[in-house]
Amino acid sequence: MRRLELFVGLLIVTLCSTALAEPTKESVASGSEVSFVAKITGGSFVAKTEKVSGSLAVDREQKRISGTIVVQAGSFSSGLGMRDNHMRDKYLEAEKFETLVFTAADQPFDPEEGKPSKVQGTLTVKGMSQPVTVDVKLDAGTANATFQVDVTKFGIPQPSFAVVKMDPIVEATVKLVLKHE
Repeated sequence: MRRLELFVGLLIVTLCSTALAEPTKESVASGSEVSFVAKITGGSFVAKTEKVSGSLAVDREQKRISGTIVVQAGSFSSGLGMRDNHMRDKYLEAEKFETLVFTAADQPFDPEEGKPSKVQGTLTVKGMSQPVTVDVKLDAGTANATFQVDVTKFGIPQPSFAVVKMDPIVEATVKLVLKHE
């Protein structure tokens, strides 16, 4: 009888440790947002969207992260209709290239809350993929990230209108509200 109890106890411990070793799967929930700040002649503007989806897998034991984040290309709003139309139609060609996609596959990551990690991934815009380094940290059910994007690396000419030109390098900010799957 004692051997059976010992076996059952060992089996429970083994199953629990195996379950703990599995990556935590998180889906992107409502309240998530992607924005970018663009410098223009004489100032700057912010464009935002909440049309964000995707999922992350965080392996806390192995300190690794994987995931795919998808943003609807035509959904950014800067508060100025003409600029939004140009961004959507002329530069992002959102009708033809509907999504912007960031993918990271099994990257080193420190899952401790509030501790930043540099995560290597691939950003795909207008069907062109480029490597990017994203600064990511987890904070109370959210993943927050920042990174720079040179839009000219994705076949987008330096945006301009009349005498106003936009710096081709924009600062992107991502706030993902995570829901445990």
